[in-house]
Amino acid sequence: QDIAKGWEVILNTSVSGEKVALCMDWVKTVRLLSDKQHLDSLVDKVGYAVTYYENIIISSVPVFQVFQDFFRFRKSV
Repeated sequence: QDIAKGWEVILNTSVSGEKVALCMDWVKTVRLLSDKQHLDSLVDKVGYAVTYYENIIISSVPVFQVFQDFFRFRKSV
């Protein structure tokens, strides 16, 4: 949540905990794409997946909405 608060100031917009987790996961994905030997990024990705899940449960976002957003994002990449 502290990261989200900081990003809200920087970006001048609302940022949720789950979006922070998704963005940080993406950072680690890009790192792995450029350096496949950077194995600690895999551990970090697991942590961000858990953080994402915990934020969904805490914020009571309907799970179906999460999957819809995820697949919409995948189609756009």
